[in-house]
Amino acid sequence: MHPRIGLSGLALAALLMFPGGVGAGAQLDPDQGRDILNRSCTMCHDMRRIETQAMDSETWLATINQMLDNGAELSTIEQLILLDYLVRNHGPIPDGDGRDLLLNRCTVCHDLERIREHRGTPELWQDAVQAMLNEGAYLTDPEYAILIEYLSEHFGPDND
Repeated sequence: MHPRIGLSGLALAALLMFPGGVGAGAQLDPDQGRDILNRSCTMCHDMRRIETQAMDSETWLATINQMLDNGAELSTIEQLILLDYLVRNHGPIPDGDGRDLLLNRCTVCHDLERIREHRGTPELWQDAVQAMLNEGAYLTDPEYAILIEYLSEHFGPDND
C-alpha cells in the first residue's frame, strides 16, 4: 500500500516548495508530470477521461487516491508532481454555457493550457474557432455562438 498525500501538513508544504505549485527551490523537468501520467494513468485510461475533467486540486487529489486504491503505484513525490501537473494542465475552468463545449470539443485536439494561453479578443476567438471548423471540428451555429462568448468572456486578453 502506498502512502496517500493530503492537502495539509507535510504534503502541502512539499507541494508549495516546487515551481508552479509543486516547489520553489527544486528544479523539476516540466515533462515529469506528463511522464508520470503517461506511465501510470494511461495504462488504464485514455487521455479523454483526463482532458474532459478540469478539476481542482482537491478533486484531482481524491482521484489520485482512488486510483491508488485501484492498484496504481506512485511514490509520494510522484503523487505530488502528478497532482501539480493535473492542476496546471487539466485544472478547473470557469463555469458557463460554453464550458462543456470547450471540454468536449476543443480538448479533442488541444489541452487546456493551450486554450488558457491564447487569450484572444472575440474576433481572434472567432478566427481561431473558424480555423478549427475548417480543420474538421464540428459545432452547430448556436454552439459556435455559445463557445465564442464563453472563450471571449473567460479567456480574453484581460482575463488572468
